[in-house]
Amino acid sequence: MSDALQKPINTKVIKELLDINDSARIRTWLSICASCGLCAESCFFYLAKNKDPKLSPAYKVRTTLKELYRRKGEVDREFLEKCYNIIWGECTTCRRCSLFCPFGIDISIMIATMRGICNSQGIVPEGLLKTSENYRTTGNQMGMSTEDFVETCSWMAEETSEEMRGLEIPIDKQGA
Repeated sequence: MSDALQKPINTKVIKELLDINDSARIRTWLSICASCGLCAESCFFYLAKNKDPKLSPAYKVRTTLKELYRRKGEVDREFLEKCYNIIWGECTTCRRCSLFCPFGIDISIMIATMRGICNSQGIVPEGLLKTSENYRTTGNQMGMSTEDFVETCSWMAEETSEEMRGLEIPIDKQGA
């Protein structure tokens, strides 16, 4: 997690994001979970860690997004860092849990919502932060200069020319 941005938590932004994401669908999902455990039985984190109840997808959402709604966005860094460990370290948003939920609850959407909220506060994996920064500054996730990108494309076209005769990688050409 990036600790370079230890700025204070901006609860106003969190509340705005909660309002933006506050839909009947999410509210319904948060309220109808019957804790039946079918989502847990499909989660490889849960299964790989001796069925630890804290790794149940329902528990993950209950202790992150549902708790954030309960607190009406009034949370501190400690709460969001605890959420960070759950939403980035214990869920890949693969949607297996959602496929097995008898109510059709899409847990991955709620985890993604929570990720967006943490991201708004700079609580995000360092690699993702770097990738986003690279994209903002260079237009690509790897931080390549335009010259390096063009050179790489030329090299790739040359390397594959025998397999794909006539291959051309158009760069800055109209209609490409």
